[in-house]
Amino acid sequence: MLEDILRECDGEENRPFLSRLKARILRSKPVRERIILCIYRLRVQKGKLELLILKIRKRDRELFCRCIDSQAMRDGGRATMYAEACHEVRTIFRIVFHCKLALEQVILRLETCLLYTSPSPRDRQ
Repeated sequence: MLEDILRECDGEENRPFLSRLKARILRSKPVRERIILCIYRLRVQKGKLELLILKIRKRDRELFCRCIDSQAMRDGGRATMYAEACHEVRTIFRIVFHCKLALEQVILRLETCLLYTSPSPRDRQ
């Protein structure tokens, strides 16, 4: 398998640049199909991030409740430890949430591009 790939690469080096480029373009999927596939993959990743956000929120609530309980028991050292852990969890939450927002923006832009690309002949039937 690796030998086939190497042979194919060696064969491509001998061909002119434009013919190699043309071959790659012609054998690639239509732009509309590639956009749809990208949107699908990004939505899957967005779903994973949403699940992660739910887990992080649950962990934050647990740590915050433990911090409050420690304060009520007048255990300042433990309360400080839980407060710092809560701060770290919230920092991670902020990062994951911004990643989710960025994915949503990309999905929205790709969907907008999808509206303006012409459908393939297979879609018209």
